[in-house]
Amino acid sequence: MALDAIRGLAILAVIADHYSEVLRPYSWGHLVDFLVRTAGHGWVGVDLFFVLSGFLITGLLWKRQARPNYYADFYARRALRILPVYSLVVLAFALTVAPPAFVVASLFFVSNFAGPAGAYGPLWSLSIEEQFYFVWPAVVRRVSPRAVMYVAAAILCCAPFARIGAFQAGLGQGAPGGPTDSIYYWTIFHLDGLAAGVLLAGLARETSEPGRSFAMAGFVASGGCVALLVGMRLLGEQVLHRSTAAGAGFQFTLVALGCMALVAFALAVEQTRLRTMVKGVLPFYGDISYGLYLIHLLVLLAVAWLCGRLVPSLQPRTLALVTVTLALATATGVAYLSRWHFEEWFLRLKSRLDGRDS
Repeated sequence: MALDAIRGLAILAVIADHYSEVLRPYSWGHLVDFLVRTAGHGWVGVDLFFVLSGFLITGLLWKRQARPNYYADFYARRALRILPVYSLVVLAFALTVAPPAFVVASLFFVSNFAGPAGAYGPLWSLSIEEQFYFVWPAVVRRVSPRAVMYVAAAILCCAPFARIGAFQAGLGQGAPGGPTDSIYYWTIFHLDGLAAGVLLAGLARETSEPGRSFAMAGFVASGGCVALLVGMRLLGEQVLHRSTAAGAGFQFTLVALGCMALVAFALAVEQTRLRTMVKGVLPFYGDISYGLYLIHLLVLLAVAWLCGRLVPSLQPRTLALVTVTLALATATGVAYLSRWHFEEWFLRLKSRLDGRDS
């Protein structure tokens, strides 16, 4: 349940980031304006998903490492989880306003190299995940678990310097998170979260006291965040924005360590009786997070279009608030129906694979 809550936190952060763009042009009072600006940092929810994915996928691969149908089993299970909703979203987008080149890139899971300008933003991170799935099973199968952890640690350590080099070469000179910000979207520069998750998976495999070890990992990762912030501050470098070389290099490292700490603490809670107390909104949204992540922007665009035509007399500020409220409610409802009346059928097929392999 604690990991479901982390998923819920991640998806709500991403939605807050995207939906707050509708509210940002207007004044709502000091407190709400502060919350709207803060919501604009919800993009870190994507990196939280990356940490979770690195942890869960690596653990799953180790669990099934000795099976003769290792690759077929993994890719069949991933296809049943990812492709049904993903295919419908790409189809819906293709029938509306999608550039044909972006649709083709999305079908082959390389849309992160195309950038989301004029296209559909949520698909870029799915492309990074699929590229990870394409390579990582072979790494896990061919090398020892300790070597896997060394690879992940090397990625986490080397990634900032690769991004600094890319920034100096002009690859990240566009607006941070914008269509020309290659450092944000290209897989080779955005592996920190996945690597952090792999390290947590290795820790889970190596330790005999997972609760204590995860808590310690959380404190170490938190300490790393603080040390990085203080160190860069003493050096006079800015890491909270990607407008400088240091920021382009180390911001993702900072975010990955923070997300790693959050997931580690959640895993520590999972080892205790407190896990039964994790209930409410966050686990609910965690359970429907995959479908919601894929559809929430499509729903926002559709609701904005409808509201603009059905109630054009509303003041722009009121229209923005109505649009965001209806979009959140609609996206939540559609994702819930998708999870339990569409995705569930494919998840049951995954369970049959487990039964076949047992």
